[in-house]
Amino acid sequence: MFDKNDKQLKTVRTIILVCAIIFAVLGVIGGIIVCVDGGILLGILLLLLTPFLSWLAWVFGSLILTFLCDVKLIRNKLYGLDNGNLSVFITQESAAPAQPVRTEPAGQKPLSDSDGYENLLKLKKLYDSGALSQEEYEKMKRELLDR
Repeated sequence: MFDKNDKQLKTVRTIILVCAIIFAVLGVIGGIIVCVDGGILLGILLLLLTPFLSWLAWVFGSLILTFLCDVKLIRNKLYGLDNGNLSVFITQESAAPAQPVRTEPAGQKPLSDSDGYENLLKLKKLYDSGALSQEEYEKMKRELLDR
């Protein structure tokens, strides 16, 4: 479900930036035209206000996209998925691919056969309820079986 959103988030981020730049440039040009045309007070107001409002819209859009990216990161950690495709939004990470998330806490002993069977049943119930996609189900099933 969220795997398709990475490309959309990147596209929306680009669109927000382009719109903010266009709005600022048009505001400055409009302010200059109004100043030359005789409305100096209105022209100066446009010159000062439109770049500020453009910056404010860009900041607000970036905050919303950051929130959406965080939601995806949390979801991926919850299901043990790779976050490498979000490196565009994560500036602290290097360009190296992300390490897979460990699904069992440190120091936990390996699962016994009955634990593995119970976990497979829980996984199947999640898949049947629609909470997991086919790819997520297969990946998590393989991880359980490899243990």
